Amino acid sequence: MRTQHRTGAALGALFIALAGFAAPFPLSGTSGSLAPEAIEAALEEARQNDVDVSLQNAILYKGLMLFQDEEYAEAIPFLEEALRMDPALTAGLEALGWAYIRTERPERGYALWEYFATLMPDHWMPYNLLAQAAVMKQDWNQADAMFRKALEIKPDLYDQRYWFGQNLLRLGKIDEGEQVFRDLIAIEPGRLDIQIDLANVITYQFEYEEATKIWRHINEELPGNPGFMMNQAELELRIGEVKTADRLCREVLEIEDVGTLYPNDATRAMNLRVDIAELQDATAASMERLAEIIDETEDPVQRSHLRLRQANRYRQLQKRDPKRHPHEPLLEMIREAIRDNPYSLEARVLYAEQCVIAKRFYAAQRQAAYVLERFNKNNIRAKDVLFECALVERRFADAEQILLDRYATSDPTSPLRHIGLARVRMARG
Repeated sequence: MRTQHRTGAALGALFIALAGFAAPFPLSGTSGSLAPEAIEAALEEARQNDVDVSLQNAILYKGLMLFQDEEYAEAIPFLEEALRMDPALTAGLEALGWAYIRTERPERGYALWEYFATLMPDHWMPYNLLAQAAVMKQDWNQADAMFRKALEIKPDLYDQRYWFGQNLLRLGKIDEGEQVFRDLIAIEPGRLDIQIDLANVITYQFEYEEATKIWRHINEELPGNPGFMMNQAELELRIGEVKTADRLCREVLEIEDVGTLYPNDATRAMNLRVDIAELQDATAASMERLAEIIDETEDPVQRSHLRLRQANRYRQLQKRDPKRHPHEPLLEMIREAIRDNPYSLEARVLYAEQCVIAKRFYAAQRQAAYVLERFNKNNIRAKDVLFECALVERRFADAEQILLDRYATSDPTSPLRHIGLARVRMARG
């Protein structure tokens, strides 16, 4: 009884002391929801685990154990009760704030941490928690202020310095963030996560040589990650290491089920191999390299994308020497792209446009009409194809109607519509 009297007196004095602070204790004026048997069970569990068996410590211990087991809703009543007994329990203030957040009551958590900062203005922990709260709310400036306050109080907080550096990048303070990463790596050279961030930052700063060295080291330490391998491959190509870049692409594509498990990286690898093929050979021989890559590609959607790149490459060669590069091979490349991926809007529109150039107007009209009916009724390129076909076939009324519809749905004030109408009238004579 005397212990309870002393505890009550101490708490009364604490609440009087706290009355002058800006942030009130969030649990003041609320009553506990713990049953007496739950409190007794918590005391018994604390005794069995050699925990200080004062009442608030026993209840705090139970709340922290439930929190550790991710039973956040069950932990909250114990943490609240412990803090009613002693509002200065730092472990309870931290855990209860997170428990509120993880049970979709974030504002209660933020208010608790505001109180924490008011209660202990010289402690780094509340400012660290408020910085993380600001990050969750995407308030980067507030996060910056809170991280700086925490680090001013305790400069050797390694992880907080890392989070601070990441937040500097969000604020566009690239140079300062880069320096934070370099300082942290100097302290712990084995932190690959920070090295990855540094590599990304200096790539943005066009420091390709150093970034490449970092990615080489990362891939030595963490082999077989297709994303990391492609980051290195792209940089190897930028610094002129073409063979290394191509080797890395091949290794990525040889990873089992890479197209299913890592489709974006598989696409990056195939596209980079195409870039390498075009860089290594600016003549028609590069078409053979592209054909080899296409034959090695199993995924039909990715293969369709590569066939379109092949078609565009052929068009460049066609412009240089039209006699040696007739239309039919180009049209066949695009037809194969459509067969691989019938839902490719780009392939169908490109085919319609090239049919106009090849004077295959019936095929052009069919494909353009298909695009407008099945994909997008307002597709401008498809409407342009129909206009060209109508003009060639001397269907002038249709041409004018297509032209009016084309600009009515895209840009009614465009002066280019007058050029189209002029072409119709010239064709009429």
